Amino acid sequence: MCRLATAFDLHLLYTDVFHLEADKRVLVFADAPHGQLQDNPLWSERRVMAAEGHAAFLSPLSQVGFSVLPLTTFPAIVGHNADLPLEKGSPLSIADALDQATLAVGLIEHSATSPLVGWAEAHSDFRAASLPGVVRRREQTALSADYQEVVRRCHLLASKLEGAVAARVTFSTGHKWRVDLRHREVKMDDGQLPRHKSDGPVINLPSVVEIHDLSNCLNFK
Repeated sequence: MCRLATAFDLHLLYTDVFHLEADKRVLVFADAPHGQLQDNPLWSERRVMAAEGHAAFLSPLSQVGFSVLPLTTFPAIVGHNADLPLEKGSPLSIADALDQATLAVGLIEHSATSPLVGWAEAHSDFRAASLPGVVRRREQTALSADYQEVVRRCHLLASKLEGAVAARVTFSTGHKWRVDLRHREVKMDDGQLPRHKSDGPVINLPSVVEIHDLSNCLNFK
């Protein structure tokens, strides 16, 4: 079996996933606790990771020729996929920051996939990656995946499952899972977010949950 994990390289992750181009504007954003949303060590650490991610865009990657907006923080939404507080944020409001960005990367407590999809529908040259609940330890597993190998395996699995009537999954624990695939269409998330991605401009990262788990690459609807 080809190994999916490599040493964590943030620059490699950015280039493999986002296919960076010149004349684009990149936004990294994070959320902050407030009111009854109390801080916790993992959330605090995630804001540090956001600062590191922003710095990585400012470093040699900026030689690609894109511009980097200020690291923007906003009051956290109260639950997954709640509306973003567009008029709030520092040093930019979320609305101003997203309006300027063509690529947005959010390291946040609660998922913002739905509001980001809504924003993308109203802004033609916009794409975003949401990393809700991402933690430092994933730098040694899912975030250090070889995303080119992920693409290869996703296409391989999709071709095997296309037209299949069932799938059987055996876990390392010995548990077995059978999935009825009749009247289902294979939908694939291979962890890629190039400009003008045909099957949607918003993804969740990491797209691979663990090194040996590629089930997230496929979504059946």
